[in-house]
Amino acid sequence: MSGFVSTAPIPAATAPAPDDPPVNPVVDGDEWYPDIELRDARAVLRLDGTVTDARLREAVLEGVFHTVEVLTDWREKQEAQGAANLAATRATTIGGENVQIARYRRAVYGWALALLVERYRGYDTSKDGERRVDALAISPDAARRDAYWAVSDIMRRPRLTAELI
Repeated sequence: MSGFVSTAPIPAATAPAPDDPPVNPVVDGDEWYPDIELRDARAVLRLDGTVTDARLREAVLEGVFHTVEVLTDWREKQEAQGAANLAATRATTIGGENVQIARYRRAVYGWALALLVERYRGYDTSKDGERRVDALAISPDAARRDAYWAVSDIMRRPRLTAELI
């Protein structure tokens, strides 16, 4: 047996536009941490138009909030030692980019992706929804692991993965 539920269509005059109002394409840092550009996040995370700019911004904001929170004590120590910003905590540059900035972005992207994958898995449990989640080719746990590893790398702490046996 199958079921079908239908609702009345939303009048075009009252239906919201996909990104109405327009979304700020940059999540500003606080002078110590760098800005995060949503266009770059979308490209790195390989997100299609299914994830709206507004949803991506919310996920990236949460990624920034969490990363900053995890690094709070470490940042205070770095500032006490005279670091003016994240890039000043390690001068190594590879491919024209400071490694600390690249790792910060990787942490933010990891948290954001984990949040998005979880939301889309719960949002649409149809076969099409599962295909969309599978297309992201990463589990929320793997995205979180990448974020934790990036934070550990920033703080120069060893990475650790523990499983219960």
